[in-house]
Amino acid sequence: MRPLVTRVVETLQRSGLAGQGDRVVVALSGGPDSVALLWLLREGLPLVGADLAGVAHLNHRLRGRESSADEAFCRTLAGQLGLRCDVERVDVGALAASRRRSVEAVAHDVRYEFLERARVRLGATLIATGHTANDQAETMLWHLARGAGVRGLAGIRYRRGRVIRPLLDLSRPELEEWLGERGLAFRLDASNQDGRFTRNRIRHQVLPALMAAVSPRALEALARAARLAADEDEFLEEAVTQAARTVVLSEGAASRMDLEALLAQPLALRRRLVWRALERASGGRPVGAAHVEVVLTGASGADAHGGRLDLPGQWVVVDGRTLMFTPRPHADDADGPAEKPPGLDRTPLPVPGTLEDPAGRWAVTVRPATPDALGDEWMACPGRAVADAAVGTELFVRTRRPGDRLAPVGLGGHKKLQDLFVDRKVPRMERDSVPLVVDGQDRIIWVAGHALSRDARVTARTISVLLFEIRRLGGQG
Repeated sequence: MRPLVTRVVETLQRSGLAGQGDRVVVALSGGPDSVALLWLLREGLPLVGADLAGVAHLNHRLRGRESSADEAFCRTLAGQLGLRCDVERVDVGALAASRRRSVEAVAHDVRYEFLERARVRLGATLIATGHTANDQAETMLWHLARGAGVRGLAGIRYRRGRVIRPLLDLSRPELEEWLGERGLAFRLDASNQDGRFTRNRIRHQVLPALMAAVSPRALEALARAARLAADEDEFLEEAVTQAARTVVLSEGAASRMDLEALLAQPLALRRRLVWRALERASGGRPVGAAHVEVVLTGASGADAHGGRLDLPGQWVVVDGRTLMFTPRPHADDADGPAEKPPGLDRTPLPVPGTLEDPAGRWAVTVRPATPDALGDEWMACPGRAVADAAVGTELFVRTRRPGDRLAPVGLGGHKKLQDLFVDRKVPRMERDSVPLVVDGQDRIIWVAGHALSRDARVTARTISVLLFEIRRLGGQG
């Protein structure tokens, strides 16, 4: 069998995960998968022109002394390899209770938010996680049992934004054998044996039974099926983006659709358009296929007028011509208080380049141009803005803070950002996730999708410009 390092390098190259000049931070839990990832990338990254920026460890504080021992192990291992180790501690159990969500869901969100902060602090371009072929198969079986479509069957992606998974072609037993042969230490998490968790039951009962009853190569077959589903999902997502241009009248946490245009789409696209809107308005609550079907049934019924559907975190209103998705006010929310969308700390925006929201809601892009290269579409689209390049190339993106102000183009004097949001009718639940492009002095240049600062406007003296654009993405990844 080919060496594991060779197979990891092939995955990096084939899936375009890392290349010349990339710096990678490894998400290190201390378990066998992440430890193997660290050692394999240490050897394999230089072969593709990249290198290690360090490791990042999040102490979830869920297992008392064991969690502290995991943290100490990761710090020691990083020190042995001469790598920087970025650590944060979060009481995930308490946070889950305060948010009234499951520990697993909150741990997932908190982890990826931390990894993005660590990436910035360590000067890395990419984040590598230790997901394996076993994780892929377990995820696929879990989604299949819950009635998922192509999107769910695609499972874990090799890359999502800045997060890469170089071990998806390798099995967990292969990695543990590789570590054992080299005498490399790792930690074991006893909670991975706890049968109360669905994923553990799939790992220890369902997948082994499938391999014994159907084929010992079922793991490979499931991974191959996930790759095929991912390719089809990518095609469908592009089709949905194209369809949204004629169907979606307004975007954001609160959105509207042209009902006639929606019903004219093929059923597969109708489902995805509605699913996107439901997720954005749900305030972080789970949205499933059943909710999508309820909306489509209401929208296509004989009496599709004046009906209001109460769905997770939102109301969906059908008025005969449009379909409206509106986040439900806290006091009226039967599911409990809506969760505040995660904000974003001040994060560098490369010029030219793109910054993706760690929570998967949006992507902000900037590129330089000359004023005479502008087309009318740049001036007419609210998701785009043109700024004088004199604002500088040291730009950042963050979300709002108390006291934020700016002088919007077209208005005299300065205005509180809060007042701007009220004037523009930005829903409360969306305000904390609106990206703000700021300069090196933290002055607001662009409230993405809403207003450009007067200080950044293009004038007759403008020599070059910066073109800003915000794209809405599909949610967390």
